[in-house]
Amino acid sequence: MQMDKMTTLVRNAVIAAQNDALARNHQKLTAMHLLKALLADGNVTLRNLVGRAGGDMAALVAGLDKSLSAM
Repeated sequence: MQMDKMTTLVRNAVIAAQNDALARNHQKLTAMHLLKALLADGNVTLRNLVGRAGGDMAALVAGLDKSLSAM
């Protein structure tokens, strides 16, 4: 992965996702780790997208935490 080709937002999200995966002793970095990192960062675009699609942010974050803990 070429981190220097990524935007700051994506680079920070990947680093946060990697840290989360390591903290949970996960062997693989998954899309759930990345989504959790983007949501934790307060990404307004992502939050708006979820909201406009009728999603519940609190339920999404809780579901992500539950799924990641079960891995």
